Amino acid sequence: MKKLYAILIFSLVCATIQNSFATVRIVNNNANSPAQYTNLQTAIDASAVNDTVYIQGSPNPYGNITISKRMVLIGAGYGTNMSSNIGSVSLDTNINATPAQPCSGMRIVGCHIDGLSFASAANGLIHNVVIERDFIGSINIGGNGWVIRNNTINQGTIYLN
Repeated sequence: MKKLYAILIFSLVCATIQNSFATVRIVNNNANSPAQYTNLQTAIDASAVNDTVYIQGSPNPYGNITISKRMVLIGAGYGTNMSSNIGSVSLDTNINATPAQPCSGMRIVGCHIDGLSFASAANGLIHNVVIERDFIGSINIGGNGWVIRNNTINQGTIYLN
């Protein structure tokens, strides 16, 4: 029994240490604005599993993005001229290939998104995604455990797969 407790404690410590090394990246595409990145896709590509990307408000849209790893995107909100305005967001099913619980903890918060979808591939559906406080044109969901709360879906369509 003592071995079981020791293994459990060791596993919890390893999981805590792994999550404690997550990096925060800041993206701002306004001229002369301080940030680590000016291009959102570049910041996403440079990120590792469990990293967070803060998307600063801007009158300039950030364009279309593809996310292929579990991470957190946090925008400045929507409804003003300084929204975090993203074209389309495609969640690549390679997210499921990440270690531990696939996609558990994937979050998109406070963004203006024209369209959100998952890219269907051999890896299957995407599970356990949280989408909250966003403005979304349309959404295509494929998987289980999605939480969609406090969003505005404007003149779009919701597809549940």
